[in-house]
Amino acid sequence: MVAFLSIIAAFFRANIIGKQALVFENLALRQQLGVYLRKEKRPPRLKPRDRIF
Repeated sequence: MVAFLSIIAAFFRANIIGKQALVFENLALRQQLGVYLRKEKRPPRLKPRDRIF
Protein backbone atom coordinates (compact mmCIF):
# COMPACT_ATOMS: atom_id res chain seq x y z
CA MET A 1 0.00 0.00 0.00
CA VAL A 2 2.84 2.39 0.85
CA ALA A 3 4.55 1.63 -2.47
CA PHE A 4 1.34 2.37 -4.34
CA LEU A 5 0.92 5.71 -2.56
CA SER A 6 4.54 6.65 -3.24
CA ILE A 7 4.08 5.87 -6.94
CA ILE A 8 0.93 8.03 -7.04
CA ALA A 9 2.76 10.86 -5.22
CA ALA A 10 5.72 10.63 -7.61
CA PHE A 11 3.38 10.78 -10.60
CA PHE A 12 1.66 13.95 -9.34
CA ARG A 13 4.98 15.55 -8.40
CA ALA A 14 6.41 14.87 -11.88
CA ASN A 15 3.27 16.26 -13.46
CA ILE A 16 3.44 19.49 -11.45
CA ILE A 17 7.17 19.99 -12.02
CA GLY A 18 6.73 19.30 -15.74
CA LYS A 19 3.98 21.91 -16.03
CA GLN A 20 6.01 24.43 -14.05
CA ALA A 21 9.02 23.97 -16.31
CA LEU A 22 6.81 24.36 -19.36
CA VAL A 23 5.35 27.60 -18.00
CA PHE A 24 8.83 29.04 -17.39
CA GLU A 25 10.03 27.98 -20.83
CA ASN A 26 6.97 29.58 -22.43
CA LEU A 27 7.59 32.78 -20.48
CA ALA A 28 11.22 32.92 -21.61
CA LEU A 29 10.27 32.31 -25.26
CA ARG A 30 7.61 35.03 -25.17
CA GLN A 31 10.15 37.46 -23.72
CA GLN A 32 12.67 36.59 -26.44
CA LEU A 33 10.01 37.07 -29.11
CA GLY A 34 9.13 40.46 -27.62
CA VAL A 35 12.78 41.54 -27.85
CA TYR A 36 13.00 40.30 -31.43
CA LEU A 37 9.83 42.06 -32.58
CA ARG A 38 10.72 45.52 -31.28
CA LYS A 39 10.21 48.18 -33.93
CA GLU A 40 13.81 49.14 -34.66
CA LYS A 41 15.76 49.13 -37.90
CA ARG A 42 18.95 47.82 -36.34
CA PRO A 43 19.38 44.46 -34.62
CA PRO A 44 17.70 44.32 -31.24
CA ARG A 45 19.76 45.55 -28.34
CA LEU A 46 19.41 43.74 -25.06
CA LYS A 47 18.35 45.92 -22.18
CA PRO A 48 19.24 45.10 -18.59
CA ARG A 49 15.78 43.65 -17.92
CA ASP A 50 16.22 41.34 -20.95
CA ARG A 51 19.45 39.98 -19.50
CA ILE A 52 17.64 38.64 -16.43
CA PHE A 53 16.67 35.55 -18.38
